[in-house]
Amino acid sequence: MRAVALPLVVLIGAAYEVVLLFTPLLAPYRFPIPYAVPVFDTPFVLAAVAVAYLCLKRHRLHADRRSAVLGPVCWLAALLGLAHILTQPDYPGTPGVNPGIAPYFFFLSYLAAFVGAGLALRAPAGRLALSERARFWVGVGFLALGLLLALVVPEIRPVLPSLVMRPGRLTPFAIAAGGIVNGLAALGALWAGRRVLAGREADPFARCLVLATLIWLFGLAGFLIHPFRYGVSWYVAGFARPVGLGVILLGLARAQETRRGAS
Repeated sequence: MRAVALPLVVLIGAAYEVVLLFTPLLAPYRFPIPYAVPVFDTPFVLAAVAVAYLCLKRHRLHADRRSAVLGPVCWLAALLGLAHILTQPDYPGTPGVNPGIAPYFFFLSYLAAFVGAGLALRAPAGRLALSERARFWVGVGFLALGLLLALVVPEIRPVLPSLVMRPGRLTPFAIAAGGIVNGLAALGALWAGRRVLAGREADPFARCLVLATLIWLFGLAGFLIHPFRYGVSWYVAGFARPVGLGVILLGLARAQETRRGAS
């Protein structure tokens, strides 16, 4: 089962992109569900917090570098996902919010996921001992970074080209900028996980990081191909993030089982 997971995700993802690129099969469908963003962003936030917590527990036990890198970045991703919920322009609790703000946090949450996976895959083997005080200040630092982004994004939005236009679709600037920045981060993560792609990596944690990166990449690429709010690709891109984090949670659990079996 482990051996077929990666090729299966690649096959399904490639077929999905081909359908979006070359057929109108999914294009006509729109599903304007009330509170759709919290439906897929709340699981993303909770899953990101869960991964961050498990990475903290794993680092306390083993002081491994991958946990030390991935945990704080997932904490940041959770904050960005929460910001994406709170900046939706059409909800009763957020009157007057500019509709151009939320897409920044959507793309930033994807970027945090790609960067976290890439850094964790690139982290060299070995221990990285941190005291509880150091872990606390790392968490505070990433919390401060999340709050800084939440304050900066509304300020820089007016000086940048708009990310959205009527009738609820991404602008060419958003597609290009979001695609290039996130695409480079995703390719960097996949390059860091090339041993997994070549079948030479035994660590289940690393395998699941690569698998999650592919899920995120296919989800985001589909939305950039068909960039309409409430479209099928929009929902797939939204749900791809918590699904990818769920895969990482599975990888953390399997890695812990492997360590117990070896000890």
